[in-house]
Amino acid sequence: MHKLEEIMKKVIADMLFVVDALFEGGNDHPAKKTGVDCIQVRGPKETKIIIQTIIICQT
Repeated sequence: MHKLEEIMKKVIADMLFVVDALFEGGNDHPAKKTGVDCIQVRGPKETKIIIQTIIICQT
């Protein structure tokens, strides 16, 4: 997340991480420790719905 912050020139507080493995031992868990806002999903279909909803709410 910190590398992404550096590359994109966006602070972690402005990011949203949509992932499936936030649980302890999951591959996405380390990102949670950075303080980034996270939404845990159950798979690609749910990820798509979340992202579409965010986009619709922004317009």
